[in-house]
Amino acid sequence: MPALAPCSNSCTDSLRETALLDFSHPRLQLCARRLAGPGLTARDRVLAIHSFVRLIPFSMGAQPATPAPASEVLRCERGDAHSKGVLFVALCRAAGVPARLRILRLRSDPLRALRGGHDGAVMHPVGQVWLEGRWLSTDAYLLDPLLFAQARRRQTQDRLDGWGPRPDAPAIWDGHDDCLQLFSPANVLHDPSSVHDPAPIAPRTGGPAQVSLLARVRALLHTRAHLDRQLRHLREAPPPAGRRGSPG
Repeated sequence: MPALAPCSNSCTDSLRETALLDFSHPRLQLCARRLAGPGLTARDRVLAIHSFVRLIPFSMGAQPATPAPASEVLRCERGDAHSKGVLFVALCRAAGVPARLRILRLRSDPLRALRGGHDGAVMHPVGQVWLEGRWLSTDAYLLDPLLFAQARRRQTQDRLDGWGPRPDAPAIWDGHDDCLQLFSPANVLHDPSSVHDPAPIAPRTGGPAQVSLLARVRALLHTRAHLDRQLRHLREAPPPAGRRGSPG
């Protein structure tokens, strides 16, 4: 699989705590100790954390419009692309593994089918961890296993893209190479490089200056609610005839 363009190899700030990466919180410390026990290699610790975050259901309405710290994401047990990335990075840092987010601007929305077919450029956070002398990138923690299986089924059954995973995306990350499930490097419109503190470019409400803040927040919440309804319908969809009970 093609890798992202190289970025800085600095690990100076990739273990420190920030307002969003609040890994000294007791809830996060307890979770990190449970997942990354003594005797595990750095890769094993990262894979255990990655699997844990992946099992958290993907949801657009779980957190408020303003960015939530990792401890709050863990408490909610649901998260969107940015919040699940924040939790993944925070837990990796709590386990002693350098980690950061890489915020990319994609030409096309990987979830456009769930958004009613509307397409356009979107921001997409990618988790990065420092393993064996290099940065590895993954967004495979984003779609929970049921959602990944159902989205891939829709792609195969209806021959439509825009349901999330790339047709050739591996279902599980092995921790040895990059694992980009939702996009290909060719879909990257802008790569502003990685950030050690995700707060400054976290998703925020936007829109024309003449539109009131209340109107923008209402529009954002409406969009999130619509996407969550679509996610629920996708998860609840029965498997195709003759394949009931198949993991997909």
